[in-house]
Amino acid sequence: MGLDPLSGKAVDGAVDALRRFADADDQAPSLAIGAVRRGIEGFARSHVLAGDARAVALRAAGEGRVTVAADDAGVAIAAMLGGDLTTADVWVREVLGPLAEPTESDAHLRHSLQVFLEAGSSFTAAAPLLHLHTNTVKYRVRKALERRGRPLEDGRLDVEIALLLCRRFPAIIGPHWR
Repeated sequence: MGLDPLSGKAVDGAVDALRRFADADDQAPSLAIGAVRRGIEGFARSHVLAGDARAVALRAAGEGRVTVAADDAGVAIAAMLGGDLTTADVWVREVLGPLAEPTESDAHLRHSLQVFLEAGSSFTAAAPLLHLHTNTVKYRVRKALERRGRPLEDGRLDVEIALLLCRRFPAIIGPHWR
């Protein structure tokens, strides 16, 4: 009896289902999830990606439980670092300056700046995504850049990567990272 590959419909939403499963049980383990790829080569690549996600999850988890999928934003970057983010906190702080402080206020500013950048640097496009008025987005982006201490044009790609690392691995800016 031959085995048929899973259909595309069978895997749609699988990562979300695994996250819901893990989130529903406080005793659930951390999860590292590969990426769906076709054929034997795809299976082998998915296995490698799952290993990358595992390496990142082990470092990201700290004392907590995490679910990391290979296709999650920032995971490929972290995996290319060998899953070792031990110097990421220093780099993130160099790039973001005081905006990297582990305060709730700075977290809101980082999130607003990241959504603004993901929205093509459009205050109008970012506002509904943040559920804020356009003027509030302008204010938050201005405050975020003031906290950073440098204009966005000064290392924009670094800013975007640093914000991504902060979102994906919030522990790197916490007091007990190392």
